[in-house]
Amino acid sequence: MEFVIIHPTELISIGLYYHEPETFKFITKQIKNSKVFIDVGANIGGYAIRAAKYCKVHAFEPLPRNYKILKINEKLNNVKINSYDLATENKNGKVKLYYTPRKWDEPSIKHEQNYFVEVEMKPLDEIINEESIDLMKIDVEKAEDLVLEGARNCLRRTKMLIIEKSESFPKAYKILKEESFKFRKFLDHNVLFTK
Repeated sequence: MEFVIIHPTELISIGLYYHEPETFKFITKQIKNSKVFIDVGANIGGYAIRAAKYCKVHAFEPLPRNYKILKINEKLNNVKINSYDLATENKNGKVKLYYTPRKWDEPSIKHEQNYFVEVEMKPLDEIINEESIDLMKIDVEKAEDLVLEGARNCLRRTKMLIIEKSESFPKAYKILKEESFKFRKFLDHNVLFTK
């Protein structure tokens, strides 16, 4: 597996085994038996590229710099990813995406940082029409609840979901309970839910 590395912090994205070992082990095992994987907050493709070797992948990365590297990594690894350079929230429009140079893995619409870029925003329900989703991962730096609000139809067709445990977790957990998900276990700083 090859990855473009522009800055040392990218090692977090490609060295996922060291950054979030339990999540990495779980996802790499699950994708081998999956047909559809959705990666919301794909960064430069650490999970999406690996998953594309086994199943259909929809990857969302709104930060333009990360998205460009994701597309390069897709070509380097000779895989096909359905990739989208937009934020997936609960409405259509534009949103400010904040970031700090050299911390490319932490862009956020909720956490103001040194710089921002305006990006397109759409609900997942307006983009994804898969009949069944085996696994969805959402890691969007404190905006997981907004992604879930715009993905109610997708959630009804999703079997397993991993979200980052952030300050939006109480709202996210409420939405997941309403959509019949059950807490299963913690995976590093992430949480696994299944139906």
